[in-house]
Amino acid sequence: MDLKFALIAGLVVVVFTFYYLEKEISKTEIFWLYSGLAILMGFISLYNVTYSRQGFEYYILMGVFFVFMASLYLEEGETNAAGRAT
Repeated sequence: MDLKFALIAGLVVVVFTFYYLEKEISKTEIFWLYSGLAILMGFISLYNVTYSRQGFEYYILMGVFFVFMASLYLEEGETNAAGRAT
């Protein structure tokens, strides 16, 4: 997968989120969905870097993208994993 394909996939995710997911599920659920995907991409990136596999760059890019998307849906007053208000 090259960088161009990863950017197109990111654009598709943004459009899908704005026009479909926002109407179907709550912002808190969207936040946790993208947080989970960011963690998954982080573990996949770690695996690929550890074993020196080629083509891991887009996992890092998608991980950063999912963190960005999760931050868009972080609501004020929501508690974090430690139970403290944000």
